[in-house]
Amino acid sequence: DGGEIFTDTHLAVTRNVGVRGENLGRLIVLSDLREIDLVIQRYKVMAAAITVGVVLFSLLLSRVVQRWIAKPIEALETLSNLVSSERNYALRAVRTSDDEVGRLTDAFNDMLEEIQARDSELRIAKESADNAARQVSRHYQAAQAANLDLENENRDRRRAEAELKEKTDELERSNVELQQFAYAASHDLQEPLRMVVMFTQLLKKRYAKKLDERAESYIDYAVDGATRMQLLIRDLLEYSRVGRMEMDESPIDFNLLLEEVLVALHVSIHKSRARIQVASLPTLSGNPMRLRQLFQNLISNAMKFSGDEPAVIEIEALEEGEFWKFSVRDNGIGFDASFADRIFMLFQRLHTRAEYEGTGIGLALCKKIVIAHGGDIWAES
Repeated sequence: DGGEIFTDTHLAVTRNVGVRGENLGRLIVLSDLREIDLVIQRYKVMAAAITVGVVLFSLLLSRVVQRWIAKPIEALETLSNLVSSERNYALRAVRTSDDEVGRLTDAFNDMLEEIQARDSELRIAKESADNAARQVSRHYQAAQAANLDLENENRDRRRAEAELKEKTDELERSNVELQQFAYAASHDLQEPLRMVVMFTQLLKKRYAKKLDERAESYIDYAVDGATRMQLLIRDLLEYSRVGRMEMDESPIDFNLLLEEVLVALHVSIHKSRARIQVASLPTLSGNPMRLRQLFQNLISNAMKFSGDEPAVIEIEALEEGEFWKFSVRDNGIGFDASFADRIFMLFQRLHTRAEYEGTGIGLALCKKIVIAHGGDIWAES
């Protein structure tokens, strides 16, 4: 029927040939395999050459990758480890190309620069924080020392306050006892003095024809001394009452108050031919009786020390901040400015009784009334 026969050099293919079932013969096709083998050998050589080329290209590509990619990346890794271990952010990687690896190197260097800037800021912030902490520590120690000093001062102050309170209480008790004594003594002295004055005057009246001029002058001296003693005791009693009485205050129209004072002093004003000029005065809160007594004493004092000319007294008030300043101005004899404070002291006189009458208590009483109202009083010559 046919078949194939292989030899080292040839291939023989046989097939039967017939027409309409009649066998006409056998067809033999003979092919020379040596040319095909030659082609196959050439293909083998070409394949080997391609394989060698591929291997050489792979080796070359590996060298290129190692030189241009792997080594720079290894250098970045080494630098990264060095930066991480030494915390030295001033190190920089060396750029070896302009490709992606070069751009990666630039990015890595930019990152190191930013980290270095942040690290520098952190160091500065840490130094500032350390300095602040040291300052806070110093301030805290200073505050502790100040607190300790303050505690000591508070302890000393409380002790001083306790001692002051004890002394104040003792002084108040002494003042109360002194006021009670002064009131009782002055009140008890009034009756004996009245008896001395009365019986001395009776003695002068009954024995007037039997006494010589010297005896009558002695009796006059006794009556005058007893009378002055009565006035002194009366003024002392009034002075002590100012400190003991309650300072009940009410609204006062000082214009009406001065009118009442001038009515009370009408006789003295007419006798001394004094002229009183009163400006418009305010309405303020105070103790009417004591303030009336204040202005009465001041006006009487101005008339007493008027000198040879009739007294001209001007009274006015000016508002100064939270206070009103009242002034009683006159054309009197004046005084030495060095005695400005002395004239408001108890029993202090700048003239003898022969020159001007008085007990030396009037202006001291004025000062006590003004101070009781929370004010101040002074004199200018």
